[in-house]
Amino acid sequence: GEQHYALLSAFHKSLRGGDASAALLWMGRLLTSGADPLVLGRRMVAMASEDVGLADPHALPLAVAAMTAVQQIGMPECELNLAHAACYLAEAPKSTRAYRAYKRVKALLQNDPRAHGAVPAYLRTTGPQRTAYMYNPDHGYKTG
Repeated sequence: GEQHYALLSAFHKSLRGGDASAALLWMGRLLTSGADPLVLGRRMVAMASEDVGLADPHALPLAVAAMTAVQQIGMPECELNLAHAACYLAEAPKSTRAYRAYKRVKALLQNDPRAHGAVPAYLRTTGPQRTAYMYNPDHGYKTG
């Protein structure tokens, strides 16, 4: 009940705050109280994109691997996979840039009907315009 959500919140805040030891404590309390380890796996997968994001591109595959371990080998063997991912996520640099950018896109789509206009011809994959658009790796994309 309420205790479960308090422990889960403490776990997530410890990950966000960079405190791996605290994250392991809250994770251990959740698991020993009978929490579904998939809940922790899903939370870490979400956190890898929401909080670590672009600051460390290895965080998401690692979190997914931990969740896959939960699904494929189960408890108690998957505990170390979860601990590994928790420590990594806690110690990883954090960036919410992609999260915030997509949140702005969703708000734009919800609030501005102009955002639902037709796709420009040069970006479509059909019709005679398709051959006019070519990928140019020297286009000068922003890298930072």
